[in-house]
Amino acid sequence: MQLSNYRVLVQNEVGDTSARAQNIIDRGLSDSYQEILGLTAKYLINPTEEDITASISNRYVTPTKTYSDFRHVLYKPAGDDNCYELKPINEDEYYAHYVNSDAGDPRKFYVIGNLIYFDVTPDTAGTVKVSGIEVQPELEGSAVSVIPDRYTRVLILGAIARFKAYEGTPDATEYQKMFKGSFWGQGRIDGALGDMIRELSVKQPVKRPRFWGR
Repeated sequence: MQLSNYRVLVQNEVGDTSARAQNIIDRGLSDSYQEILGLTAKYLINPTEEDITASISNRYVTPTKTYSDFRHVLYKPAGDDNCYELKPINEDEYYAHYVNSDAGDPRKFYVIGNLIYFDVTPDTAGTVKVSGIEVQPELEGSAVSVIPDRYTRVLILGAIARFKAYEGTPDATEYQKMFKGSFWGQGRIDGALGDMIRELSVKQPVKRPRFWGR
């Protein structure tokens, strides 16, 4: 579905087809769309892979694509046929433990923006293999939503809640609760969005505990 399809559904719900309302509804749909994808993109969008050359002059590489989520970062040293997965750390860990390390084969990484930083500067050129979820276009114009039609109601509720909040109507809070529950401000997502997340997540294979690396 496109923005215009969702817009009609929201207009029918709020009973306002004015040009002023359309602008508010479109913004509410776009914002709600991005909010939903922030929590569900890993279930809805196929990962993208790319190979990036790591040089001996930089402790980071720049992917050509823009990612919302890096799923895997692997490294293949020059002259080696096999990749190994880098362990994620954060920037504070780098400065606490690795900032004085000599050049070598990277074993860890952290992300700032869309840049991938290593724990050490490579001592030979290598290849970084990235698997991640690309940032999706805004819901505007002819862009087609990646949200399955069976979850259309989730997006509509989010847009209505934003429209009602903008208008300052008494039922704005109720629509917000229907969209993502009563405790979303405390980090707990329920409501229609919570149901969507739970339904999508059960399709993922359950990871079993592994003993002795098996």
